[in-house]
Amino acid sequence: MKYRYVLVKPDYVDGEYYYLDGEKKRIQAGQFVEVPYGPENTLMTGVVVGTYEYENTDELPYPLEKMKTVHKVMNPEEEEKYLADLQLHNLADLREQDDLEGMYQWAFDQVDKNLNSKPDSRIMDEVLNLLKIGIDEGNTMAMVKMGVLYSVGKWVYRNQNEAIRFFRIAADSGDLEATRGLARYYLETIDENPGNAFTAYALLTECALIHGDVESVMILGDMYSEGIGTRVSMQTAFNFYTRCMSEMYRNQDVPPYLASLLLYRLGMCFKNGDGTEKNLHIAYESLMTAKTKVFLSSMDNRDELLSDIDKALGEIETELNTERKRPE
Repeated sequence: MKYRYVLVKPDYVDGEYYYLDGEKKRIQAGQFVEVPYGPENTLMTGVVVGTYEYENTDELPYPLEKMKTVHKVMNPEEEEKYLADLQLHNLADLREQDDLEGMYQWAFDQVDKNLNSKPDSRIMDEVLNLLKIGIDEGNTMAMVKMGVLYSVGKWVYRNQNEAIRFFRIAADSGDLEATRGLARYYLETIDENPGNAFTAYALLTECALIHGDVESVMILGDMYSEGIGTRVSMQTAFNFYTRCMSEMYRNQDVPPYLASLLLYRLGMCFKNGDGTEKNLHIAYESLMTAKTKVFLSSMDNRDELLSDIDKALGEIETELNTERKRPE
């Protein structure tokens, strides 16, 4: 007989506690559960931080007769509401402390975390209200985040004019994200005005040179790769991508979505010999790492990118197998 134990960290309680896993499907680390806590067995929510399985009773961390059992594993809907409640509880604490800057930062973090998803409507309302207050107070980052929301049409109706208005005000103060947002807008409107490509190039160069922005360096590489606002030069594109990779390793805060896009571009350069010597082994390694990063991200075109990566990996495997069979 096997005995399954889980280690749970209940909310608002110091310490972690063992419980018996009585579920038919084994509980996994990272899942949220309800557990009885204290002498009154009050039901509390917590996260599973470890899972253990034992075959002999003498191996158990605590005797069976003294153990309590996990009451319930949350389903996805319950988990989503619970996490939203936690975020709103954090905001309530900041509001009670009259910490306006902390409340602004809470709103900015929510935009970053939920830009590619639809969060709880209560969080959306709080974020939009705080951004409006910040804009009225002249908070540059509030303008940037509102510009981002208008530019992609998340939580508000898509309105490029409003997005550009906020980006321009913030960019005039030297804000990196606003300047990059303006550059993206000009890139997206090249069909309407081809001259916008040159404006975008200038703004991205400013972000790359003055701020050392990794994402702007990668976009500059894309412009050389596709000949947007400049001549086509795969050598220059590859140089931008490798510089971006160096910056990424120095900056541990690069988000997975950006790392996956960069590794995909580098992998394709090595696969096709674009801007560098063809090397299928390096290409394969880069693409496999890119695939791992995709799974850690929440990008909108995740499935499309995974499909492109899998296709490229399949082509590399075929080419490598052909080379191995070729007589020397």
